[in-house]
Amino acid sequence: MTPTPTPRHRRVQPRARRRVATLGAAIALVAGSQAAAGPGTTTAAALGSSATAATQAESTTSERYIPAGWPNPENTGHSGTLKPMQGRTVTRNGAVIKNRVISGQMTIRADNVTLSNVFIKTGDYYGILNYGDNLRIEHSTVEGKAPYTLAGIAAINGGDFIARKVEVRGSEDGVRLGDDSILARSLIHKLAGDRSSHYDAVTADGHTGWRIRRNTILNQKGQTAAVWVGDSRYAPSAGKLRRNYLAGGGYTVYSGTGETRGKRKGIRITENVFSTRFFDRSGYYGVVYDWRKRGNTWSDNTWVDGPRRGRLVRP
Repeated sequence: MTPTPTPRHRRVQPRARRRVATLGAAIALVAGSQAAAGPGTTTAAALGSSATAATQAESTTSERYIPAGWPNPENTGHSGTLKPMQGRTVTRNGAVIKNRVISGQMTIRADNVTLSNVFIKTGDYYGILNYGDNLRIEHSTVEGKAPYTLAGIAAINGGDFIARKVEVRGSEDGVRLGDDSILARSLIHKLAGDRSSHYDAVTADGHTGWRIRRNTILNQKGQTAAVWVGDSRYAPSAGKLRRNYLAGGGYTVYSGTGETRGKRKGIRITENVFSTRFFDRSGYYGVVYDWRKRGNTWSDNTWVDGPRRGRLVRP
């Protein structure tokens, strides 16, 4: 299916700049290796091989096994018999759409809309694109089509949502949160795109008041992130990443400057478990990129498997 000509909405972190960040991580890794090896190494060759490896790396580990108690395909997403419906733009406040299998993109331009027990199969740029306040998405599945679908769920231009018990798969980015958005008890996995894609399972960079809690968030690709919650080059972020099962990406978490003005408490990353299911360091390069202590909190994060199982994860 050819996507409709919807513009690529992204308030911060344009794709070209995200590529710079990913290659920057490769440079940092190579620089560290060269420092340890001493003089005589070939910087250009090392950088080229490392950046290429990161871009091409993709774990072949099966996603079937997710530890008990975490969101998985059996306890998230839609269920039962659904009636067919075409994707559309919703403009009526308080609209409720439930028990539907939807072909195409749902664009929400109204407040207090509810999507319940729906299965969205899209070959457009988005599964759900939300401009409205207080969108609720529950017990639903969003399945994108590579390489067209940029994000399964995305908030834009001040839109916010609460997504619970949702499964998102088959898109380049899984879920893009806006200010005061919540993602809970959901499964974000099986990212898909093409050679130019830069994958994030969940993003909240440049936004405040977001909460990401009790999810399974997986990026089987060896670049960018499972969760991108901050970027020191752009607007500070503030929110909570708490009690999630995380794995994959170039770095599993991308962090940065935390917003601490007023009642904001920066980026709080607490009580998460990190898995080595895809890569030995959780992410291809490591656990977290650009962690900044000032104004932010990192505590009680642990390894859930691998040789360091049960130990604290250090940023």
